[in-house]
Amino acid sequence: MRTLLLSCALCATAAADDRADFFETKVRPLLAAHCQDCHNADAQEGGVRLDRASGVFADLGDGPVVAKGDADGSRLMEVVAYDPADIQMPPDGKLSEADAGVLRKWIADGAYWPEEAEEAAEEGWPRTPEGTIDFAAAAEKHWAYRPVADPSVPDVPGAEVRTSVDAFIAERLRNAGLEQNPLADRRTIIRRLSFDLIGLPPTFEEVRAFEADESPEAVEKLVDRLLTDPRYGERWARHWLDVARYADTTGYRTANKTREYPYAYTFRDWVVASLNEDLPYDEFVKRQIAADVLYPDDPASHAALGLLSVGPVFTDNPEEQINDRIDVVTRGFLATTVACARCHDHKFDPVPTRDFYSLYGVFWSTEVDDLGPVIGESPDPAGSKAYAEELAKRQGEADRLRDEAYAAFQTEHRTRTADYLVAAAAAEGFLSEGSTEGVEARGVRGWQSFLKNFKGHPVGRVWHELKSLKDLPNEAAAKLQEVPYGPPTRAYVDRLRAAAAAGDLKTMADVTRILGDLMSEADAKPDDPSLEWSRKLFTLGPAPTNRTRDNFLGLVSRKVGDPILQADKKVNDLRASHPHAPPRAMSVSEKGNGTDVQVFVRGNSGRRGEAAPRRAPQILRLGPDRVTEGSGRRELAEAIAHPDNPLTARVLVNRLWQHHFGRGLVETASDFGTQGEPPSHPELLDHLAAEFVRGGWSVKDLHRRIVLSHTFLQGSRPSAEAAARDPENRLLSHQNRRRLEFEPMRDAMLSVAGLLDAAVGGKPVPVDDLSRRSIYLKVDRDNPPALTQTFDVPSADVTSPGRAETTVPQQALFHLNDAKVRRVAEAAAGKSPDLAALVRRVLTREPTDAERSLLGPVFADDPAAAAQILLMSNEFAFVD
Repeated sequence: MRTLLLSCALCATAAADDRADFFETKVRPLLAAHCQDCHNADAQEGGVRLDRASGVFADLGDGPVVAKGDADGSRLMEVVAYDPADIQMPPDGKLSEADAGVLRKWIADGAYWPEEAEEAAEEGWPRTPEGTIDFAAAAEKHWAYRPVADPSVPDVPGAEVRTSVDAFIAERLRNAGLEQNPLADRRTIIRRLSFDLIGLPPTFEEVRAFEADESPEAVEKLVDRLLTDPRYGERWARHWLDVARYADTTGYRTANKTREYPYAYTFRDWVVASLNEDLPYDEFVKRQIAADVLYPDDPASHAALGLLSVGPVFTDNPEEQINDRIDVVTRGFLATTVACARCHDHKFDPVPTRDFYSLYGVFWSTEVDDLGPVIGESPDPAGSKAYAEELAKRQGEADRLRDEAYAAFQTEHRTRTADYLVAAAAAEGFLSEGSTEGVEARGVRGWQSFLKNFKGHPVGRVWHELKSLKDLPNEAAAKLQEVPYGPPTRAYVDRLRAAAAAGDLKTMADVTRILGDLMSEADAKPDDPSLEWSRKLFTLGPAPTNRTRDNFLGLVSRKVGDPILQADKKVNDLRASHPHAPPRAMSVSEKGNGTDVQVFVRGNSGRRGEAAPRRAPQILRLGPDRVTEGSGRRELAEAIAHPDNPLTARVLVNRLWQHHFGRGLVETASDFGTQGEPPSHPELLDHLAAEFVRGGWSVKDLHRRIVLSHTFLQGSRPSAEAAARDPENRLLSHQNRRRLEFEPMRDAMLSVAGLLDAAVGGKPVPVDDLSRRSIYLKVDRDNPPALTQTFDVPSADVTSPGRAETTVPQQALFHLNDAKVRRVAEAAAGKSPDLAALVRRVLTREPTDAERSLLGPVFADDPAAAAQILLMSNEFAFVD
């Protein structure tokens, strides 16, 4: 019952976090963009206010604006439905079905709104005389933004102090009238350390050897052995991959584009190798943000850039793509929800909207490489040759189709420019007749952009001046005669004058067709200098003829484009699936010399506000105020990894503590802001962070300091006093009993069955594979296996601070009925000549008399059934 209640509480907490994320990333930006201009503190049209909970949940006489849990009973959903007989909101146009669906889901899920916290934050953060946030003063208001202190280690006479961790824990316990538990027994300690450090159980022989080792250094030797085991990197990489929202697919469905990330596994393998090598954490941080800039001559390090490139794909929506990268970097390394400042200054933390768009400029100035550098090779020369031959064949076909289509596209648009321009002008509403049949509809859209955006060009000004005339035939003739047009437009104006004199300039279709004919004529006469300016119109940015071979497909029909995309998909599928495809880094690179952006007012890219120069978040008070060269990722990486950064070391220390004890010193591992939980032991957190930096950012040394402590090694059964005074064990008078997550549970089953392949790294395998560790299972964003969802593996769509822990019937049914469990049980039983051998293999101990009595007959009748019973036991699934 205690486990069930704890699981329910954790599940409820996870659900609340999900609702908060959905609100801040989906609902609040939507309300800000479409509603709050007219329904805010200063403007409350119709008496409605939609920027505060008090207004959102008000009943104005015709029903509540928002009725929690009842979308159909909410006035908000009625007005956005655009019923002709009712008020229609927003007035500038009906919401898209997707946006209306966001509101409906939000309301149906209870209409989460952080009311109390929002009202408490009204006083805001301290300001400078100029009205901007005073970040130095703001840092003094909240623990996470203050510099890391270096508190002295307490002296607690009589306490069991194995590492400095124990002194801080013992002091708090003594002040509360509690004491730590004695050390756990040797079998419990080796099992706990094995699962924590390598994610696998010890063997029976290893348990026996550890129990027999009476030397004072026995635990230290065990820890050192486990930290140098290659499986350590696999265990701890999985924790980081949750934060990094790792996946092997894009999350974008289309028939003609590959869904695969063929080389995502190289990022996963880089994380494993970096942890095994104990790469200093500051380097671990910097390489994932800016390896290409910091180490341009070391392609292997570019695999670290998978952090920025393995996220979900938001097709044709660069804003969401960049928001995702800002979120994973700031929540992952800084435990700061910078993405909440996308539409407005952060409601709770000292993060102005300008900071979000400073980072937006950093990632806007970064582009994902279509094909990263090769960072390895296949050990099989014959296999490599076969791969290269098939790749050349598929790539050749894809290039042929693209080259032919691009040549036809250029010819079509250059020779029929007049037809396209007339059709585009008609589509834009600039003329009532003249629409031309037989042109590509998508191509017309490209010329529409051309017409709208070339006003600044001399030829464009002529066309737009004539478009504005009311009596075109007469006014145009006079205007063309009177205005002294310069050389850039002379050919066009002369042709227009001649048409006017002949009476052939009657409508804007004539004006437009002359422009198009002149462009095609100029293209056909490359040696005629008088047509140079007309010829250059083909190279203007918005012109479809300025599209390159790589970006013209958006302006051709699906009949033309689909075969090319299908051929590209075959190339990418081969790279993803061929066993001898050389590994490549999923790298990123600089886009030009970097570009600052302006703040998007209320998150609307069409409304630009103040400039937001590229820089690190200002609350860090690190790095230059403005990046002048490059994307700014180098400067961002150096600011995040700087030893004076108050967040980075604390965040990492807390993540390690969370995985060693089941909960962090700060329970909200990816939110150290004012909406997160304060640390239970702030002095201990700062002590470990200071020691971590002072010791060269060694993650393995930090592990040692934690797992060699009495606090970690103590028994898990609480005393009566501890259960009464500290039921949640926040003071750590005993170790927490923890259920295995999905990966160590599955890996332990394969390990005791003797099925586990010890190879480290490689391409992903399907979930049915019973030879590889779980970290190597394919992570499919579109179709995550039901098995991983059943056991609380988080979504790869967003960064995840930790695992929820639910207790649902499907978990027990998996162990009872799944064919894979049966195969594992058969393998374990097949390696066990008798029941005692089976118990030693699965539970690493001798069977009890009760087990011999109960399981003996089962083993005699069906050894695999006996093995399956042991694999289902709490003793196997929990770590004490």
